[in-house]
Amino acid sequence: GGASPTIAIVPFQDLTDDPESTFFGAGLVAELSNEVNRYENVVAVPCPLEEDRGRADRALGGARFVLEGSVRRDETELKLVVQLTDTLAVRQLWGESYKIPLEASRLIAVQEELARDLMAAVADEYGVISRRLVHESRDKPPAELSSYEALLRYHYYMLVMTLEAGEDALRALQGTTAREPDYGPAWAALANLHVHAFLFDRPGLEDPLGTALEYAKRGAAQAPESQLARTILAYLHLLTHQRELFREEVEVALALNPSSPTYAGTIGYLFAIAGEYGRAEALLSQTFESGLRQPTWFHHGLFVVHFARGEYEKACLEAQRCFPPVGFWDAALRAAALGKLGRVEEAGQALEEVRRLKPDFEERTEELLYNTPLPAEVRVELLDGLRQAGLRQPPGSGSPKSRSSTEASV
Repeated sequence: GGASPTIAIVPFQDLTDDPESTFFGAGLVAELSNEVNRYENVVAVPCPLEEDRGRADRALGGARFVLEGSVRRDETELKLVVQLTDTLAVRQLWGESYKIPLEASRLIAVQEELARDLMAAVADEYGVISRRLVHESRDKPPAELSSYEALLRYHYYMLVMTLEAGEDALRALQGTTAREPDYGPAWAALANLHVHAFLFDRPGLEDPLGTALEYAKRGAAQAPESQLARTILAYLHLLTHQRELFREEVEVALALNPSSPTYAGTIGYLFAIAGEYGRAEALLSQTFESGLRQPTWFHHGLFVVHFARGEYEKACLEAQRCFPPVGFWDAALRAAALGKLGRVEEAGQALEEVRRLKPDFEERTEELLYNTPLPAEVRVELLDGLRQAGLRQPPGSGSPKSRSSTEASV
């Protein structure tokens, strides 16, 4: 939906005319065709099978992007070359080559792994196609953006997390929901921007958490197959202490595309703040091993995992990897880990950064912590770490008062 970019996967050329390489190439194309359908931000179009049609002709099949490749065999291995072409610019955007040992027992597993890695590189939210289109639509005013381009603005904001990018995404998505009120992913993305207004204590949006829940439900109802919509609804259930609903929804979200590095990272982060540290660590590691550029706030997930386990050195390393920082919480996490480690001078510097970014942090620490979806035991230890870092809390500042919903039993 939303005028997503189209991709055709062309049958791979067999350069050695050998049954093994023919079989491997055909099997890989079948796996790629299966894998691409898991990604909601690209649409696969059938490709004409004639080998000798030119690229310009092929584009008449409707595809903006074409993925093609060749397989060659020698005595011990298959050599695979893959490239992605942008038919509009008539240029290669990306290419990769692989050497695959000829172990018959492994070839099908290798096809599956390659298809997952290739599609993640090309079709993920921060893959080659999205990066190309972000660049292309960068100078368009919000009113002229397609719904897909509005989502690109949202994903760009989730990558850089600046206020400016957030306001840009907000305008683009508000325009999209006004023009296309049935486009579920836009409501879901808009819901998450309201969550950020709540968590980062940003002014200007009325009842951000209540509005976010309403938008997230609407997004998931309109787009039940959207991994974005289901993931954000799971997040809202977590934020509003609906643990059982969170568990149901997050499993649905993950199953929609377990190979996506972006959603493995996002859902890993959700598991971390839900206190499910083993699953969080596995998913976040999967994301970082993909080698694709991803939002640095995924490291917050690993920070929570290590901090909860009392592994403060590791937590501190993860906090330092969140660069550039995304608001006052980054510095607060760093200060708490350094406080726990007794590195008082560095902890004090991090706390100074918090005061600069959020001048009323000290008088509202407990309220702001309480508004986060973190497990209760992690919030207690964070507060302790912040006190060891030199947090000055005025008397009687403790009682959190901003949440009306009941606290979950942790």
